[in-house]
Amino acid sequence: MDFFDVMTLDEALKLIDDSVPGGIELETVLLNEAVDRIVGKPVYAPIDLPDFNRSTVDGYAVVAGDVQGASEGMPSMMKVVGESVMGKQSNHVIHTGEAVYVPTGGEVPEGADGVVMIEYCERLDAQTILVKHPIHHGENMTFIGDDMRKGERLYRAGRKLSAYDVGLLAGLGVSELTVFRKLRAAVISTGDEIIAVDAPYCAGKIRDINGNALVASLIRQGVTVTGHDLIGDDFEALKRAFDEALSVSDTVIFSGGSSVGAKDYTMKVIMSDQSSELLVHGLAIKPGKPTIIGKVDGKLIFGLPGHPSAALLLYNLVVVPYFNALTGNRDMPFSVTATLERRVHGAPGRDMFVMVSLKYDNALKGYIAYPIHAKSGMISLLSKADGYIRLSRDEEGLLEGSNVTVHLLKNAHQLGEDTYE
Repeated sequence: MDFFDVMTLDEALKLIDDSVPGGIELETVLLNEAVDRIVGKPVYAPIDLPDFNRSTVDGYAVVAGDVQGASEGMPSMMKVVGESVMGKQSNHVIHTGEAVYVPTGGEVPEGADGVVMIEYCERLDAQTILVKHPIHHGENMTFIGDDMRKGERLYRAGRKLSAYDVGLLAGLGVSELTVFRKLRAAVISTGDEIIAVDAPYCAGKIRDINGNALVASLIRQGVTVTGHDLIGDDFEALKRAFDEALSVSDTVIFSGGSSVGAKDYTMKVIMSDQSSELLVHGLAIKPGKPTIIGKVDGKLIFGLPGHPSAALLLYNLVVVPYFNALTGNRDMPFSVTATLERRVHGAPGRDMFVMVSLKYDNALKGYIAYPIHAKSGMISLLSKADGYIRLSRDEEGLLEGSNVTVHLLKNAHQLGEDTYE
């Protein structure tokens, strides 16, 4: 495949989707280990939730029709026949004209269909109350199965579980879950100029920005990092590192060496195996044109550009979708709508990705997207950007004041904290 015979990002994503191998193993984990794991098979509610009629306030359980016309001037007189105790099943059965005291979260006795808040009740004696406020059927209580019905599907296979999901499952008594095993990936940083973070510095060398950022991104994604190697421009050394990494990983990510220079060995290494297949060598995007996607032993291999911002952008654009396809994860990344602060120019024939920082504007009651104009090799671009906007290859640009969709690279609480009155 000729390097300049580039394909669009959408074409590459379809190739990725069509090339995903099956067979990612399932495993069973305890509930407290399930957060951020990917559900391996559908999960159904084993019981009704709640599994008893429950009060949402402190008050008296009654038949709602008995207090329909109750008011301060004409209260309804009710006979108190008992009390519900927290954590114990109620044995009371309420009939017309009767009431049972129920604390918040306590069981509403059989026969009652509403709870009057205690503030609207006046105790005359141990067995009599006056109700001074009407309620309707079901007020201040939840019925069996209101939250979740037994047999209802909670999660599809491929759902990434949050801490809130864990809480719901705990309430349903689910102690174990079947999930996909954690994906495994290795990172190989290439180039004679690349040195480790803690190595002595000398002129002409570059610390391994990409490798460390990619490892951090993998960990954040919930992927097990099987290795992180720094290899110079040496084909044999790269080949050995690649073969070892591939044997214990679902994918290998190269950083650098993806262009067409004499010492750019990434493609040669990927294509050196008898089973190798080259899927992509060049994308019609800016930045990130020198991107490689290959297939070896049924696994997709990625060669990302050497410039830091381009490498991390392509990680999000092509590697993360591969991970999602492996486990059926269809959760969409977060995005926000913002107003573009200044005009940006497109790149004819290529999709253009522009990094932006976000600031909340109180007057507009929304975000303003500030384009960050820096070369793809600029290190600070990575930490300054809150997200990116995408211009299609058919767009000449976007005008100042345009509404744009910003695809977030950070969590919402990390977005720009400055505000403008």
